[in-house]
Amino acid sequence: MGHGGMGKTTLLQHIYEDLKEEFDLSMWVCVSNDFDAKKIIAFQESLKATVQSKRFLLVLDDIWEEDMNKWENVLCPLVYGGLRSKILLTTQMNTVASAIANVVSKDKEIYSLKGLGEVCLKLLNTHAFAGVDNLGSYKKLRDIASLIVKKLSGFRLKAKVIGGVSILN
Repeated sequence: MGHGGMGKTTLLQHIYEDLKEEFDLSMWVCVSNDFDAKKIIAFQESLKATVQSKRFLLVLDDIWEEDMNKWENVLCPLVYGGLRSKILLTTQMNTVASAIANVVSKDKEIYSLKGLGEVCLKLLNTHAFAGVDNLGSYKKLRDIASLIVKKLSGFRLKAKVIGGVSILN
């Protein structure tokens, strides 16, 4: 969970790539604002048959829908999956994270992404300083970049935008 542009999806992509081989089945669904429970419910029987007794990893990316009743309907076939199956999701809203976590598990963990300072520094370096490999040897640039990253609070999207603006000037 965290604000837009912080790198939730990027972080989850790396986790997904590292973990997917550990599961019988891995699935990635970009949900966004286009949550249509009727379309998803139509696939429930197929989903039930697909996950039946299989240990699965499901990623639900960019969720906005917080209606717990809709999620109960959509996710109910997943109870037929194998033991130690996992559902990971990204959202900007605590209410969404809590609602879905309550539907899928009593042993839920909600992590709030606070920002990726090192990633932001690398992005800023790449976009603003043309990827200078040894930024550390340029004390003024390093200090300026560190100050900018601190002001950006770890938002990687902001770092890309700010870095891109600086090369235009």
